[in-house]
Amino acid sequence: WNPGNRNEIATSSKISGDIHMFDMRVCGTTGPKGRHTPTAMLTHRQGQASGGVLAFGYVPDSSLVVAGTVSAGVVVWDTRSPKGVKMTLGRKEDPHVCYTHVLRDGHTLLTGSTGGAVQLW
Repeated sequence: WNPGNRNEIATSSKISGDIHMFDMRVCGTTGPKGRHTPTAMLTHRQGQASGGVLAFGYVPDSSLVVAGTVSAGVVVWDTRSPKGVKMTLGRKEDPHVCYTHVLRDGHTLLTGSTGGAVQLW
């Protein structure tokens, strides 16, 4: 759920590595098997990072989405330009980021990994 745009929800997949965003006012169109197609999709499989999404969230003003991934650490997208990754923050020794939380200041990110590491960015 997008706190800045209460009509938007998002889902992620550990397998595909995508985040699908749905505007509930339009809800996209119905695709195969009666599923709704997303109104936007964030992907990081364009050679910039790899691995599925384990956790994600919005910064307070909803301009960025921050995701923890299986093998790339943290991926940050600009929601105004969802085709490109804004940046990646990685930890080679423990890249499986399974928890992300952006603090209210909108600039500080807290992450947790499957290896037990907790980090402020």
